[in-house]
Amino acid sequence: MSIRQRRYSKEELAARGQALYESQIQHYVEPGNEGKIVAVDVDTGAFEIANSVLPATNQLFERYPDAQPWVVRVGHRAVYHFGARSLADHRLTETCLPENRLTETHLTDRGLTDIE
Repeated sequence: MSIRQRRYSKEELAARGQALYESQIQHYVEPGNEGKIVAVDVDTGAFEIANSVLPATNQLFERYPDAQPWVVRVGHRAVYHFGARSLADHRLTETCLPENRLTETHLTDRGLTDIE
């Protein structure tokens, strides 16, 4: 078995993969595949869909042994999410403050500066 060599920098691979996905693949895969992984060969534009990264890339390598894969999760900006939830997803509930009021101090303590 030969060792696969990267032919593109991380930045170029990402740019090529994103461009191919948005221009040629996205409209085919999005309906009914929310959350699935798409592995795209940035040289040929070939792609495979699976529930996780390893099966998607392995399927792509079976068809194209010299593939340069780039992966994306359908309907999401990234394949993986690290760290705490984003502030946009954070919901302040009635139990956060007495009388259900938001104060400037309460928002500042949480890194929020403007009320939307």
